[in-house]
Amino acid sequence: MSLLDKEPVKRVEKFLKKFDQSLEVIVLVDSARTAQEAASALNCDVGAIVKSLLFKVEKSFILCLVAGDKRCSLNKLKNIKDINGFLYLAKIN
Repeated sequence: MSLLDKEPVKRVEKFLKKFDQSLEVIVLVDSARTAQEAASALNCDVGAIVKSLLFKVEKSFILCLVAGDKRCSLNKLKNIKDINGFLYLAKIN
């Protein structure tokens, strides 16, 4: 079974198609463990890649989506506000 045939991948692909028919899920031949590796595999700038960073804070988790050419400041994460169960963070330069 191909990775693209797995049910979670199919669900993501269906969601993407509802958003924009031109979007597609692809499987990279090369490793993409880092933003730099993903950019090399896709032949694009590192800034076009989005890193997902997951932090555990007490009994919950914070998922940060960060441009591949940027860093996530742990000190700035302290400014997160919890509003109705959603976390909001001002744009960090």
